[in-house]
Amino acid sequence: MDSVYKAALFAGERELRELTKKRAELDQRINTLVQNVRALCGLLDDSDERIHHMRALEGLMATLKKPGLTKVIGKILYDWPDGLSAIEIRTALISSGAIDRNEYVNPTATIHTTLRRMIESGEVEGGTV
Repeated sequence: MDSVYKAALFAGERELRELTKKRAELDQRINTLVQNVRALCGLLDDSDERIHHMRALEGLMATLKKPGLTKVIGKILYDWPDGLSAIEIRTALISSGAIDRNEYVNPTATIHTTLRRMIESGEVEGGTV
């Protein structure tokens, strides 16, 4: 049975490498297109048309950006009005796919820092962080 798991593991790793390579290629192509579109917008004589196309580009770019940690934590806390501990928030972030477990060296410390800033700015109310 071990060989079946190993075959699935190797296939998964191979596909992950292929998709990661494709993603890097897509990211590079997207960056090139963004630069080209910005440059072409600058060449438009009609300022209204230029603004229209730049806003469209900004909208597309916004869909590509991952929301920041503060925003994601705020959403989690909104969904749990009774509050959560930093560990519970970390678990929710990882299980929802909002962050990768390996994305931060010490995710709990990062969450504590983010929560502290959110409390200081009045975005959330907190107990002991």
